[in-house]
Amino acid sequence: MATERRGRSWRVRVRKPGGGWVTETFSRKADADRFERDARTRLEAGSFVDHRAGRIPFGQYATDYLAAKNGVEDSTKGNIESRIRNQLAPFATIPLLAIRPSDVEGWQTEAKNHVAPPTVNAAHGTLRQILRRAVRDGLIPRNVAEDVDPLPMTQHRIIRPATPEAIHALAAAIDPRFSAAILFAALGSGCRSGELWGLRVDDIEWIPRRVHIVRSLDDRSG
Repeated sequence: MATERRGRSWRVRVRKPGGGWVTETFSRKADADRFERDARTRLEAGSFVDHRAGRIPFGQYATDYLAAKNGVEDSTKGNIESRIRNQLAPFATIPLLAIRPSDVEGWQTEAKNHVAPPTVNAAHGTLRQILRRAVRDGLIPRNVAEDVDPLPMTQHRIIRPATPEAIHALAAAIDPRFSAAILFAALGSGCRSGELWGLRVDDIEWIPRRVHIVRSLDDRSG
């Protein structure tokens, strides 16, 4: 680290921990000295940040983050790309260093007017991961997304049981050979759909009316 006079200005050069130099120029020596003291303190604490590097727009850095995202399924990477392009678009042109916790809170408030809370929280998680990487790269001093709580998951899906009329209509549409077993299992046992697909005749005890759940199938099962 060095401070030197350059004509009518004062230049401070700081060697970054990862290599390379940060250079700042000041018109007053007092400002140069203040910057040098602050840089020295942050270097010793391991929290030095190159403010010029932090001026990278979020969208540009997010693209770099996505390109370096290895070891994940293509579907997962596609979901991350979709969140960056859609839900996180309001941050695209904002420099990393300029994003504040209040910006994240304002984004949450606006986003929940257009998509469900789980979608907002998933995008918030992606934002948190991107800014965590920026902290690790020494571009920003802290992760402001971690200062903001996810949206509360207060929405509950309303379950409306089938009416007697609907049940009779379903029974009439099923082959009579199987309707009793299917209706008993589906409407009386509380089985999930995958558990119903996996049921066999031997799994049902008519007396004392018991169903044994021993397997579960889905539409990908052979």
